[in-house]
Amino acid sequence: MEWVLLVLSLVFHYVPSTNTLIRAPVEFGERFHPIDAATEWIEDYRPGGLHPIHLGDALDRNRYKILRKLGYGSFSTVWLARDAQESRYVAIKVSVSRASEANNELRIFEHLAPHRDERGAEWVIELLRSFKHEGPNGRHLCLVFPVMGPCDYTLRTKFSTHWMQPERFPLWIAKSMLKQLLLGLSFLHRNGVTHTDIQPGNILFSLPNINFLRESDLKTDITQSETISDPVERLDGKVDLWSPRYTAVPQPLISLTTLEPGFTVRISDMGGASLIAAASDTIPLTPVALRAPEFILTKSWDMSIDIWSFGCLLFESLTGTPLFAIASTYGLTEEEMNDDHLVQLISVLWSPPRRPSCAMVTVFLVLLSGRYRDRPPPPEMETLPLETSLEREAPPEMDTAEVKAVGVLLREILQYDPAKRPTAADLLNHPWFQAIRESEWEA
Repeated sequence: MEWVLLVLSLVFHYVPSTNTLIRAPVEFGERFHPIDAATEWIEDYRPGGLHPIHLGDALDRNRYKILRKLGYGSFSTVWLARDAQESRYVAIKVSVSRASEANNELRIFEHLAPHRDERGAEWVIELLRSFKHEGPNGRHLCLVFPVMGPCDYTLRTKFSTHWMQPERFPLWIAKSMLKQLLLGLSFLHRNGVTHTDIQPGNILFSLPNINFLRESDLKTDITQSETISDPVERLDGKVDLWSPRYTAVPQPLISLTTLEPGFTVRISDMGGASLIAAASDTIPLTPVALRAPEFILTKSWDMSIDIWSFGCLLFESLTGTPLFAIASTYGLTEEEMNDDHLVQLISVLWSPPRRPSCAMVTVFLVLLSGRYRDRPPPPEMETLPLETSLEREAPPEMDTAEVKAVGVLLREILQYDPAKRPTAADLLNHPWFQAIRESEWEA
């Protein structure tokens, strides 16, 4: 009856709040000339949105000097700063003001703070402190963290020597990273937290101690054209009071990151995390390709959605290829992207010889619904079954027996019934994870 649920369940949609603290300077729409640099969307600088920050600025009564942009997201920018009070470098995440008053991420970190001495906590990033900063776009919550290296995806590209080669780590690095990720997930779940956004961008690699380095070794050189954008200019030629003069290009600390035995990773970004008692108050931020089917179909979910995402990352970490991929999201609605994912999911996990009618009927009904009326079905509908893809794309260091064992493990994880999926603690006791050495990085 699984296919009946897949076909008949309704997909509901949620719209995030766009309330602002004060009246926007213009109606929603473009105010600026386009910026070619790889930075955040300039239109997000408006009341209720991002805080305009320039390199060299100081925050929290001159305690933190901004040296470099480390990254950005839909709801924040992240900066490397020098903490004058503690004589150390820190990372500061500056949230949009509309999400700063009742901030879910701060609530999650405060909930976890009393448990930082428990096993697994060292694989979840720690909040050092927080403060509020007033700016032209409102009051912004600023979260202070230890400085971390680049994320999984950014660092993984270093190991691809040709554009046709899969972007993957050596096998020993991938396996160590996966076990550390699982230890962090076990800690979160044991303390009632569902992350909801387990993805390569939220797995950060630790750095060695950098506090002995000079500011000049770390700060962005604004004389180089590739480090900052062209000047921000309004379409109407007026001076804008809500935006920065320029935007800084993110520069993660790749050159300082070492992947030697003993490296560690941390789970980051609790912006979409949820306490079990308040799960209905949070909408999972899981990227479409990593979404569990029950959330797409019924909007019901629990901790097992993290396990589903972990299973997808297990395949991707070993092969360098996403298990489920979205070819293009441009111009697609949320419903259409979810449909693409479900059709692809059926192709990967339900092998045609076993249940051809289930896959065919489901695909037929999706097409009949009219959701693909103006576009052809995506190429992902022809994706190969899980075991076939794993056999073809597994790293050469894995022998046939290990490839088959991982295929069986993935089947255990990627079950349509969330109640049948193993927990993070169960997976840590699985023979494949038990065989991964942890003596080099275990605290």
